[in-house]
Amino acid sequence: MKKKRFFKAAALAVVMSLAAGMAGGCGKTETVAEEDPNTVPETPYEINWYICATQQSDVASVENEINAYLKDKINATVKLNIMEQAQYSDKMLNMIQAGEYFDLCYVSNWMLNYMVTAESGAFYPLDDLFPKYMPETYELSDKDALECARVNDKIYALPTVKENASSYGWIYRKDIADKYNIDMSQVKTYEDLKPIAEMIKANEPDISYPVDWTTNMSLGGDMCPVSIITGCNLGIARGDETYTVVNRLENQEAIDNFKLAHEYYNEGLIKKDILTNNTDYIQNLKNGKTFCTLISLKPGKVQEVLKNSQYEFEQVYITEPEIGTQPGMASMNAISATSKNPARVARFLELLNTDPVLNNLITFGIEGKHYEKVSDNVIRLIPNSGYGLSDVKWMLANVFIGYTTEGEDPNVKEELKKFDESAKRTPLVRFIFSTKDVQAELAACSAVEAQYENQVSLGALDPEPIVEQYLKELKAAGIDTVKEELQRQLDEYFAQQQ
Repeated sequence: MKKKRFFKAAALAVVMSLAAGMAGGCGKTETVAEEDPNTVPETPYEINWYICATQQSDVASVENEINAYLKDKINATVKLNIMEQAQYSDKMLNMIQAGEYFDLCYVSNWMLNYMVTAESGAFYPLDDLFPKYMPETYELSDKDALECARVNDKIYALPTVKENASSYGWIYRKDIADKYNIDMSQVKTYEDLKPIAEMIKANEPDISYPVDWTTNMSLGGDMCPVSIITGCNLGIARGDETYTVVNRLENQEAIDNFKLAHEYYNEGLIKKDILTNNTDYIQNLKNGKTFCTLISLKPGKVQEVLKNSQYEFEQVYITEPEIGTQPGMASMNAISATSKNPARVARFLELLNTDPVLNNLITFGIEGKHYEKVSDNVIRLIPNSGYGLSDVKWMLANVFIGYTTEGEDPNVKEELKKFDESAKRTPLVRFIFSTKDVQAELAACSAVEAQYENQVSLGALDPEPIVEQYLKELKAAGIDTVKEELQRQLDEYFAQQQ
């Protein structure tokens, strides 16, 4: 769950109307009822928490256990509102726009557009809550990640305590690689991969297509020579230390990538219905339909996403770990401005990030019913138990205090910490592009992007005539105005660093 490099036009349009509808800060809570964080309040409070995940059939029993545990801690109960991604986005945007009551929700740069929703007055500022109600969580949090959650001088969401570094690489079928003596550690680009994909296509009829990708993980996405900072193709050419904003559609290396993607398509190395096939590329790997995919990697990623498969998979990095622009923005939880007791919700977040019992209960459910213990810190998930949020634990809270599941590297948490420590922090780590002065242009450009992006990125069509029209319409929509504003803010950002 992922980072999205490109805005989705429909979602952005909804958020733009949300921003307009709440420009006056409707429903925003300005004060918080004081509580003594060292005592259990006499008055109970129900925390309504909205979670973006696969729906669970046995939520009620887990809620009962959570509530019993919290009674003597903070005298709170929790209502877990778990919804699938599409349902979650629509529901939360509608609630926020209407100023409806809730307490806590998942938000990110790819879900609910955090920067816009925060500016609209949707969330409660956390700065004054940290010292009194969340001091340990504050100390655990990456300070760059916290600063990137700052909007108009206030932090409006708590980044998940997890690794912030990222790297890209291949996840691939080990049996196929062993059969043909393929060393994937030497495959650094899609050009390197092409002869391997051709060989697999010619010799493995049970594999439908050797390579799977999405817009994000294709030649036009994270392997692109332009590192996108905001939507609509604007970013910095990789390795450019002058940080000059360029348009990806005007970069020849990017155009060459589009052409190579089209070669993959013409040779049947990716699926023929790539433009319309929305099936899960991880599930396609599990089913043996494909040999490999490019993905954002971290220690233990292959065990996390490909457990319970009949095939054995391995992962290999092709980029060095980096903590890039806006770390933490891919996974955060925000207290609603409509919450009736932000202090109690903050105390709950403190427990969630520091108390392994509560953390494990919410992530894995009830011992003996939803999982079995293998050892003190390792558990075996019970299939079809009706509850389990282990697949989205990176969305919930501190990933370093919970159980490890059977099949994972028992040292994965230490490996994740080392991964972060070894990562290079880009000079743009705290840069946040404020869109408030170019919202109309971004909305118009996003509509153009929605029409053309998949056509140039996924390989199904000859990219050259499409790129020409794509760029023409982006310019008509105001992309150069956005580019100029992005450059201005970047120059100002670096000036302040001196």
